[in-house]
Amino acid sequence: MNEEHNFGVKGIEVRQKLLFQGFALFIQNGTMETSLADILSYCGIRRGSFYYYFESKDQFVRECFETCYFEPLKKTTDTFTEKSGNSFEDIFDFFCGITRELQRWLNDRFGDRVVCLEDVYPEISFLSRKTNYMDDFAASFSDQETVQLEWVCACLKNMQESGKIRSDVDCAQIAKVMCDCRDGMLMASRREHNMDSMPLYASLGTAVNTFEKLLKP
Repeated sequence: MNEEHNFGVKGIEVRQKLLFQGFALFIQNGTMETSLADILSYCGIRRGSFYYYFESKDQFVRECFETCYFEPLKKTTDTFTEKSGNSFEDIFDFFCGITRELQRWLNDRFGDRVVCLEDVYPEISFLSRKTNYMDDFAASFSDQETVQLEWVCACLKNMQESGKIRSDVDCAQIAKVMCDCRDGMLMASRREHNMDSMPLYASLGTAVNTFEKLLKP
């Protein structure tokens, strides 16, 4: 937030609305392809008003993604990590549940599939490699990846202690492979596959079943 201003209730509402509008614009058109003039036109705001709320386009971009993706991702992940797992079905539900709930959050805020995770993931991946945003995006993304990885690893260890998978399995390594596999499927998904329909989840189910066959005693 632009610390030099005390926006008040109305100002905070306006600022929040701008963040949501900006995020939708960046996902639809691409962040680097969107100019400040595009933002002003789309949001219906004058340049002076924009700089009252934000110091720069870079700050605006960071806060758009933090507010509209990383914060809800953290809340969703926290919800799903509250309960421990002890089966491959739990891992499947964990992966699919986070994706479903995050898309549901986006639908509630922007309208049904106006903003789709299929489009958000590639944009975040792209921005994580850009100098302007690398540190913030990579750190936020890594934090959530670590939390999810640790949950999957803990689930595998519970399964190992219960005799559901072999005792020689390196749970940390397998958890990393499973999370990387899930991420690859998400990145490869397309809008026409619809993340609430079967193709993506069927692929995840197949992958999880394959791990189960490979790791069982």
